[in-house]
Amino acid sequence: MKLDKKSLPAVASLEDGESVQLLQAVQAAARLGYWIWTPESGEVVLSSHLCEMLGLEPREVVLNDLEKWLTFVHPDDDERVARSLESIVADVAAPFEITHRLASSDETESRHIRLRGWQTFSGADGQERWVASVQDVSEEMRESELLRNEHYWLETLINAVPGLVCIKDAQGRWILANDYDLELFDLEGVDYKGKTDAELAEYSDFHRDALRGCIRTDEIAWQKGSLSRGVERIPRSDGTTPVFETVKVPVFDAEGRRKGLVVVGYDITEREQTERLKDEFLSMVSHELRTPLTPIRGVLGLLQAHPRCTEEPQLADMIVLAQRSCQRLQRLIERLLTFQTLSSDGERLECQSYNLDDVVRSTIAKSTHLQRKYDFVLEHQCSEQPVWVCADRHYLEMALGIILGNAAKFSPPGETIEMTVGCDDDTAYVSVTDRGPGIPEEDLERIFESFVQVEGGPSRPYEGTGLGLTIAKMVVEVLDGEICVDSEVNRGSTFTIKLPLIEAPPLTFEK
Repeated sequence: MKLDKKSLPAVASLEDGESVQLLQAVQAAARLGYWIWTPESGEVVLSSHLCEMLGLEPREVVLNDLEKWLTFVHPDDDERVARSLESIVADVAAPFEITHRLASSDETESRHIRLRGWQTFSGADGQERWVASVQDVSEEMRESELLRNEHYWLETLINAVPGLVCIKDAQGRWILANDYDLELFDLEGVDYKGKTDAELAEYSDFHRDALRGCIRTDEIAWQKGSLSRGVERIPRSDGTTPVFETVKVPVFDAEGRRKGLVVVGYDITEREQTERLKDEFLSMVSHELRTPLTPIRGVLGLLQAHPRCTEEPQLADMIVLAQRSCQRLQRLIERLLTFQTLSSDGERLECQSYNLDDVVRSTIAKSTHLQRKYDFVLEHQCSEQPVWVCADRHYLEMALGIILGNAAKFSPPGETIEMTVGCDDDTAYVSVTDRGPGIPEEDLERIFESFVQVEGGPSRPYEGTGLGLTIAKMVVEVLDGEICVDSEVNRGSTFTIKLPLIEAPPLTFEK
């Protein structure tokens, strides 16, 4: 489309005075000043707005030499600016840019200005002149300094982490990585920023597969949409293969779009070796204890059947006490073996559909010895309708028995323990409530750790190994559930097992 110049509105011409006023107004609005240097005479004319920036009277000032500009330069920048001015004088054909601080009596805050100059020929005489715009960039420099400080402290922080740290953008490009990460993947000295794992894999033949594998695990974290944990083995050029526990946290913007991914990894090689040694020790101890236990129980059974037991009640009581100790030792061995099996992922649970109330009834029926030992009242509150779960019945009953045993152990004689079955949305649950001493808030997380008991020490009033709740938690988590606890000191505790709720299985008929 062509413009018809005749159709354009007429533009009034401005007198020179009006042009100057408008130019000054524009400069003030843009916070710009200027100076004009005439090389032939050496004069430098400073605009009124520039004079105001420099703390002078807001009127034009004429310097008789360009080097006089150094009187306005901060002492720490003096030498650098002097070299720049010498370059301008030596090569007047080249545009220039100088940023420096202004000299000031106030040392607590420095102001920065930026000069941009270029050559021109103006005036009736056509003399060569240089025009330089001058802008106050103090705020820009402060923000830049803040960013540099933030970047410095961020790098300092991630380099202080005793493990790998890497931050990637939404496309998987590396934004920042600590020295540990770069050394691990042999990327020291590589300009890694802005490159993806696939691109960085080309810089390290030895770690090519490991870096490409990161693409897959990153995508798993993105798809999950929340914190993701994993274990990765990363071979090193020295022949070792350390094991890392990695945590990947995807970050999304307000609209749910991918924004960045934070990756943190810790070397758990030593911990894994310790866990393996512990498992081997537990397995050995369990088997070594179980081997002599069988003949001991057999001998006690023979002694109990001996006629002297009916004649000497004291002897019979001693045999019963020994049998109870054997039973306690047998339960300890079973728990040690169960803990070792579950913690080493060696057990494959056989899951089927079960009515949760039926499982609870079976658990109660197998726990009559607890009622005889601890003298408590047990109430089973059934659900209004059948609650179905998919579980390994043996292990689920074990977890429920552990929680019920804990409630019985800590309940005062004659108190009531409630087992309640129900469902909520897509979750089935069974809760066990006691009226015992309760658990201090600071110990609520610790009670599920291995070999931890709230009442510690050799003088603790309650028996146990500190493995029961650990095993219960492991079983429930293998069943894709969770176990939680609410407790109040001197009021009691409620342990709740939550499992995924499933539909009732189809009915079957036998002919």
